Amino acid sequence: MSRYNIRNMLGEIRIFITNYLIAYIPSHHIRLWYYRNIMKFKIAHGASIHIGCKFLCAQHFELGETSTINQNCYIDNRGGISIGANVNIASRCALITADHLIDSPSFEGRNRPITIKDYSFLGYGVTVLGGVLIENGCVIGANSLVHKSTVPYHLYAGNPAKKLKARNQDLNYTTTYRRLFH
Repeated sequence: MSRYNIRNMLGEIRIFITNYLIAYIPSHHIRLWYYRNIMKFKIAHGASIHIGCKFLCAQHFELGETSTINQNCYIDNRGGISIGANVNIASRCALITADHLIDSPSFEGRNRPITIKDYSFLGYGVTVLGGVLIENGCVIGANSLVHKSTVPYHLYAGNPAKKLKARNQDLNYTTTYRRLFH
């Protein structure tokens, strides 16, 4: 059977439309409708995905209430991504669920989920690798690489990200953030 049968081709066309047409429509309402109904993403009330975000497959993606993904993020959701409520992901972040087993004779691929819990914040350019759990209330500093799970309510930064200090645990804000053309 050919790698590019009709079903696979339709899937590839859907991803192309998602990443190169829908991702640049300057309307949250249209993008969110498409993501919910065509891509089958679970996106809660008040959540937003800004212009230029790229996804690698349909389904396997959840975004909690009033959470925001800012512009130009790379979302490899093949292994599954779950983002809680009141999470803010800054521009140009990468969530990468897939990699390869480098010691495998066949260099086989694997998918591992990423979970980001409530009240977390990822600074500009953060990369999170598969298998990571970012606990409640964590802040990840700009340009950090997160390859291990975190403990709740702490600040992490660096490459690789290291725990720097504790954070206030009494959080009650919302992160709804919609600009007219983002």
